[in-house]
Parts: sequence; C-alpha cells; structure tokens
Amino acid sequence: MPEPASASDRHLAGPKSLPSCRYLRLSLRLAAAGLLAITGCRRDDDCAVRVWPEEGLVRVADDVTLSYRDWGGEGPPIVLFTGLGNTAAIFDDLAPRLTNEHRVIGLTRRGFGNSTVIESGYDVATRVADDLAALAALGIGRALLVGHSIAGDELTGIVRARPDLVAGLVYLDAAFDRTDKGADAAFDKIEKLLPPPAEVVRLAGTEIQVVDGEPKPQNLAAARKLVEMEQGVPVPAAELRAQLVLIPEGGCEFIDSTSAQAKIRAGSDLIKADYRGITVPVTALYADWGDPAAAFPITAAAGAELREALRASAAELAGWAHRAGIEQVRAQIPHAVVELVPGSPHYIFLKKPELVSRHILETARRASW
Repeated sequence: MPEPASASDRHLAGPKSLPSCRYLRLSLRLAAAGLLAITGCRRDDDCAVRVWPEEGLVRVADDVTLSYRDWGGEGPPIVLFTGLGNTAAIFDDLAPRLTNEHRVIGLTRRGFGNSTVIESGYDVATRVADDLAALAALGIGRALLVGHSIAGDELTGIVRARPDLVAGLVYLDAAFDRTDKGADAAFDKIEKLLPPPAEVVRLAGTEIQVVDGEPKPQNLAAARKLVEMEQGVPVPAAELRAQLVLIPEGGCEFIDSTSAQAKIRAGSDLIKADYRGITVPVTALYADWGDPAAAFPITAAAGAELREALRASAAELAGWAHRAGIEQVRAQIPHAVVELVPGSPHYIFLKKPELVSRHILETARRASW
C-alpha cells in the first residue's frame, strides 16, 4: 500500500473521500465534490444554456472502462479532466458555456463514479494511458485539454506522451510541483484550527448528525447545505447524486473512495513537475490561497476570529503555491498566461465560471488546430 500523502498533497491533489474526513475535511481536502443543485443567476449573462449531456462508457484496458459525459457542441473538441474525487458531472455548469464553439467532453477516471473501481492503475503513467485510450475510443484527435487539481499531472503527461494530440492546455489550480512539501507545516496547523464535527453540525442545522465522529446528512437537501457551507460554492446536482448513496437505516452517506484517492496521491507524489518544451498555448489559473475566507470557506460560518487565526498559515500556503506553481510555470513556459484569481477557492470554475470559460475559449483561439 502507498504511504499516506503529505499535507500539501492532501490539499492540492484533491479531496479525500467524504466519509473518512474530519468534518468532511472539505476545507482542507478540496471537497470530494459536488453537491448543490443548480441555482438562479444574478444576471442573464451569468447563465449558460443548460445542456442534457450524453453519458456512456469506453473501454481503456481489458478490465477497465471509463465513464464520459458529452455535452455536444460544434467545433474542435475540448476535453475536461476532473480533480480528485469528482466525476465529469462536476463540469455540468461550465461545459455549456463552451459548446457554441466546441464539442465538449468530460472524463471520469478509474475508481470514481461509473468508471471501473479497481485496486491498481492509479499511478500517473497508467492514468495518462487511460486518458489516451479514452480519447482514441471516442474518436477525438487534436483537442484542448482542461484539467482541475490533480488532473494537471495527467495534462502534462499527455502532452509529453502525445504532443500531436494537444492543441492547448488549461490548468485550473492544477499546475504544481507536488514533490515540493513546503506547505506541510501550514496545512497541519490549519487542520488543527478548523471546527470539529459537532460544531459544523451546529452551524449546518438539525438534519445532519454526527455518527462515529463524522457528519451524516439525513437527506439530499442536508447534504447540499453541508457541502455548500464547507466548500463555499454551489455545484451541479448530478455531481451530488454521483457522490451519495442511500443507507438502509435512513439518510445518505458519501461513497467511500479513500483507497483510490490515496493511491492517486501517492502516484502523483512521485512525479516532479516539468513543463519545459511545451510549445502549445497554456493558461494556468490559481486559487487565492492567501485569503482564508476563499481557501477555507467554512470560516464564513465559523466567524471572523477563526479567519484571522488562519491568516498567517494561509500566507505560508500562498507562498508555497506561488513557488511550486506560479513561478515554475512562468519560468518553464514563458508564453503561458498565468493568473491568480482573487477571492477564488480551489474550485475556480464553480466560483467564477464566466472568467474560466473566457480563458478556456481564448486559449482555444490561440491554438493551432
């Protein structure tokens, strides 16, 4: 079995499965997703036309199939790769913003959702091989690749293995050197300060109980409320349904994907980021790790005092993210568009879909198809 991930891996590689996390650990582990029904928009131009996606499975190995989500659209393809713990449904609100100019497809990696759950194959090389086999099975040639969180390792691996298939890359809080452990101490301090499960339940309401030290929602609405409070952004309803299972004694719980997540983190932990030689258009957007209210949304409910207590550690995290992410991308890909998004949590595309979709489309326009 792989060694446990370090603190920085736990956070920036993606979420741990919800059932085993401290108060779901969504604030530290980036939330295993998804989990709010579609809400109203502030203005008409904030809304994208809703698309009912096609879903299916493609075989990528003798014993492995991957689930895909196809939102349709006309034009050169864009392929969306998820962060750890998510399914392709996490992109249900983003994808329709891209379909006027592109065909848009999302992949769910092995171990999650309707993709094959299996004991092996979570190292970066196998994940990249899965992705390439899925693209071939779906008839996708040259494409713009968009990856969230730990999917950044797969994007870099794909462009290294098959540069002919890559028209451009968009990293959504995803381009980090995960072998740099400089943020571990800050994460450890933050984890100790975050509210315990009983306090989270008090904040979230009566339809959530603490069972074996973990919050358990009693219904879909309670799960939605809990995750939105802890993650800080609404997410698609289909992602919520993909993450939950009804339990016989009543209520629901989050599907435990702890084993797959630990193996994926361990696999990424071995790969030092290297972007040298990448010539296609690249955009890298980063969350605001220096802002406790953005990086740790639970503090909005827990109060200003906790946010202030976290500020010094958040500054440490921001310094690490700048060094292990922003500075390295700028140095190794001089032509890249690199932007820190003020006030944004790790799920940048859920918080600011208009900004993210604009960057994706601009990257696609710079691409050589």
